Amino acid sequence: MSESEEEANFDYWDRHSPERKIELIDGRLIVGNSLAGSRLLFDHIMRGWSVDAAIALGSVEQWVRAVCEAYRLTPPDRINDQSLNSLEEKVSRIDYSIEDFTQGEEGEDAGHWRARNHLFYSLYEVSESLGGMALGRDFVMRLGEDGLTPDAVFFKGRKLNTLYEYYLDGPAEMVIEVTRPAHRSYDFHIKREHYARAGVPEYIIVDAENKQVEFLRFAEGDYLSMRPGEDELYRPQSIEGLAIAPDRFWVEEEHFSLRGENNPFIVEKSQPTSGRLRGTRNGKGWGEAPFEPRLDLHPVKVSFDEYISWCPEAKFEFWDGRIQICSDEGVRNVAGMLLMTFGMTEACRLASPSKWLPAIRRRLSMEARDGEMRREWREKAKEAASLLRSKYEINRIGITGDLLSSSPLNYWSKLRLVAWDVDRQNSIRIYEDLSPMDIDLIEGDSPFFQKQIDRGEAAIEEI
Repeated sequence: MSESEEEANFDYWDRHSPERKIELIDGRLIVGNSLAGSRLLFDHIMRGWSVDAAIALGSVEQWVRAVCEAYRLTPPDRINDQSLNSLEEKVSRIDYSIEDFTQGEEGEDAGHWRARNHLFYSLYEVSESLGGMALGRDFVMRLGEDGLTPDAVFFKGRKLNTLYEYYLDGPAEMVIEVTRPAHRSYDFHIKREHYARAGVPEYIIVDAENKQVEFLRFAEGDYLSMRPGEDELYRPQSIEGLAIAPDRFWVEEEHFSLRGENNPFIVEKSQPTSGRLRGTRNGKGWGEAPFEPRLDLHPVKVSFDEYISWCPEAKFEFWDGRIQICSDEGVRNVAGMLLMTFGMTEACRLASPSKWLPAIRRRLSMEARDGEMRREWREKAKEAASLLRSKYEINRIGITGDLLSSSPLNYWSKLRLVAWDVDRQNSIRIYEDLSPMDIDLIEGDSPFFQKQIDRGEAAIEEI
């Protein structure tokens, strides 16, 4: 990627970034409270990582059929240079106009960030006194097969819900969403419908821009709009001992760590904790399920187990000329789930048709060189192992990951070594030595890697 391309990508990212929120709703990956946000995030991935990132996740045959279906071309009987040349010639005559993805951007903050943080930290301060726990938007609430990340939740871990390490299973006693102008209707309508369907007892919608609050109480299958009492305090039925002062929702200062009397959540009567709030480890979580996206020409529903195992934290950053989502694996996993959400045919419409066929050629060329690449990677692995032994006195080293797989190496493949008894004081120096070689090092005695070994999801070849 040229320097000018990197600058153009950053400028586009800076002006049109999606809201940092990844949820699973009705089997689709929803970014920033809208499907438009999902399309914008996919566009950012395709711009920075190229369509090769998508091509690597499905079969060549599927992608050729997807391109043909997207642009009403007749798929070839066989995929070879001649048929690809013919398709490229037809594609070159297509009058393509790229979609305007900017409607999926996060838009104006309008007090959202300040109100969200104020309410979450305020609720967190009093949650233990109320016999429960408060969680923020980086924690998932599972409602059936949906995975939502409200701005704040309060739960008690009793009949309604169970806390796992990576998610809350079941509706929280109280959910708070702070709207942004770009997705106000999502919180007021779509989220309301899903929370009502799951039986969330109290749903509070906070409109920070207009400084308005709507208190919704679940009753007889739907929400009733409630008002504070004569003392201007609202008391949710589902949380004994709590009173809420809506006039304290709004703060002007950016630093509000000392709330004191300004806390909008008032404990009128302390409650004993249930003793069941510690997260258990028998639920699914990051990396628990192998990343195997089920791609088809048309949308395929993402299951909750897939979402909770594959979805990274919604931490969108930008460096090296492209969007970053926690790690390379985070970008890959989000791209795979977005392809399931859209379907491969629709994905082909989200980038110029002139890009897909050259990427398919590069994929075929890489597969043709698979044996040669594997030999090069093995030599590199031996060189790295020699360095680790001589410089850091690490004796037990092995190859793991993609190089041991029978599948051809692809765009996302990584050369990974595993080592045991690594002195953590040397971790940064080891990273600096292996990074130029494009090698990842895994600690063999880490619990996460041991779980992969126990499940038969990782193999080791010692060198």
